[in-house]
Amino acid sequence: LPESTLLQAVTNTQVIDGFFVKRTMDIKESAGYLALLTKGLERLYQAQSVREVFARQLMQVRGLSGEKAAAVVDRYSTPASLLAAYDACATAKEQEMLLSTIKCGRLQRNLGPALSRTLYQLYCSHSPLS
Repeated sequence: LPESTLLQAVTNTQVIDGFFVKRTMDIKESAGYLALLTKGLERLYQAQSVREVFARQLMQVRGLSGEKAAAVVDRYSTPASLLAAYDACATAKEQEMLLSTIKCGRLQRNLGPALSRTLYQLYCSHSPLS
């Protein structure tokens, strides 16, 4: 792999994709950096339950408000419980629509098929989301 190709990939990752790229001298320094980063994340999130982190994760999806995330988490309190519900579905269509009838907010409206499909793709797809 030419060095120019590698440098272009690093630049694209930082500028286009918005990621921070940490450059290290060797694998030992990389491992040390990852250990330090892991400890920092553990301290940051140690007081949060899986349910809280799951709700925050759900709210990163476009169109999924706090009320909608709360409704999903009321039914499936962890990602594992949601995945188990997907596994229990008989067909892919049933999986896609699993969350569509969850009632959300003050008016108790359905979550809807579009968000249900998006969440199904997020949690069950093995390929990049479109």
